[in-house]
Amino acid sequence: MKLLSIALFFISLPAFSATVNMAVDLGGSLITIHGDSNLKKWVVKAKSFSGSGSFEMEGERLKEVKDFTLTLDAKKIKGGRHSMDKKTAETLDVAHFPIIAGTIKKSTIKDHAINGLMEFNLHGVKKTLKFSAQLSYSRGRIKVEGEQNLDMTDFGIRPPVSKILFITATVMPKLVIKYKFELIPIWLKRVGNQFQLDPLL
Repeated sequence: MKLLSIALFFISLPAFSATVNMAVDLGGSLITIHGDSNLKKWVVKAKSFSGSGSFEMEGERLKEVKDFTLTLDAKKIKGGRHSMDKKTAETLDVAHFPIIAGTIKKSTIKDHAINGLMEFNLHGVKKTLKFSAQLSYSRGRIKVEGEQNLDMTDFGIRPPVSKILFITATVMPKLVIKYKFELIPIWLKRVGNQFQLDPLL
């Protein structure tokens, strides 16, 4: 605990500036995908994802993103119902495209906002889209929250159509990805609701 306090003290120094390697802490992060159809709105959740990168920090504030890549396991995008999960897997063609990735190509940070360009690799198609998110800080950790609009057809994905009895359900192509990330230095690890120095590093 004493070592952790010392480490967090140095991170919080206002004049301290350094490049810090950080990773997404799954315990404090969430990705949900929201869509619509001619029948009702729907939501699925990314059950398995990871992200890491290097960041220029000034004190505990983010100054510059050196690099950052996020990857999702497409097979683990679930909606809670077997029929829905099966249709999601078929639509994304997870057998051929099991990984969804996003890499920041350019970013600008001002106060508590970050804006920039991210290259998405989805369904075998790469496309660069604008993104924006809000930033907050807590004891050496960075919290990122935002929404990303995405059109399935831009990535060669055909919106699914399902027949339920005598009703045809057609999914709309436009999606909203809502995300909350907590980035922590790689030398920290979560133990319950607390963070400790990783003894393996």
